[in-house]
Amino acid sequence: MCITEGDALSGVRHLRAALADPDYGSDPSYATITYLNLGVALLDLGRHAAARQALTHALSLAIGAGDLQNACHAHHDLAEVALRGDDLRTARRHADQQFHLATEIGDPLRGAAVLDLLASCLLTTDLAAARVRWREAYEIYCGLKHRLATPLGEWLAIVDPPGSTDQAAGADVAWLAARDAERRRRLRKLL
Repeated sequence: MCITEGDALSGVRHLRAALADPDYGSDPSYATITYLNLGVALLDLGRHAAARQALTHALSLAIGAGDLQNACHAHHDLAEVALRGDDLRTARRHADQQFHLATEIGDPLRGAAVLDLLASCLLTTDLAAARVRWREAYEIYCGLKHRLATPLGEWLAIVDPPGSTDQAAGADVAWLAARDAERRRRLRKLL
């Protein structure tokens, strides 16, 4: 609750206390979620190395327990850590893994989320492909009537305005990348 209310520091303290409890911290079903939340809180605090460590542990626990849903979450958050560190290769690797798992478990929301994330991975290297992924994510969000459809539609109006060509709409990729990073930070709590 602390994390969603904007108090990531208190969230980190509570989550670390929970993990110290042997009955709680050693049960993979609880520990996976706790490490995921810890990683997200650390990411919100800008502590990327610690976030990566917590999320990598969450991913290991999830895979070990056969928990593909939480493995999707871990890959998504690890991709976000990598994007914030401008490590596009690692971000893309985690996004590809999330896409594979989301497809395997048939989760359309995770599928849309990873298409949105893949677009962010492609933004600075292949704007046309990024636009395709954002449009695909938008269609899925709309089909699900998910609250992320509206902000993604607004983003598409900026990055892919009606009637645009690849050359006309991609004038300042650095500006788009900065706006996209801010957009992802703002919308993380809506997913």
